[in-house]
Amino acid sequence: SALSVGLNTGALASDYRDLLRLEAARPARHESGLEITYADRVTRRLTLQPSAQWVRNAGGDAGARDAVVLILRASVDF
Repeated sequence: SALSVGLNTGALASDYRDLLRLEAARPARHESGLEITYADRVTRRLTLQPSAQWVRNAGGDAGARDAVVLILRASVDF
């Protein structure tokens, strides 16, 4: 079993921000997020890993609502 918590941020290039302005978006200087994930081997061959992510300035748009992303990864060992 493994529990992980991660923070991330990515700076957006000025050319990308210019493209966002052309689409009438309000560009942000960065996109950032928080992820919490837990992995556990449920059988001898199967590992499940649910993950929850929160993303601020999704897509580089400062006017966008914060995004919540839920993921379930499955790994099978052969």
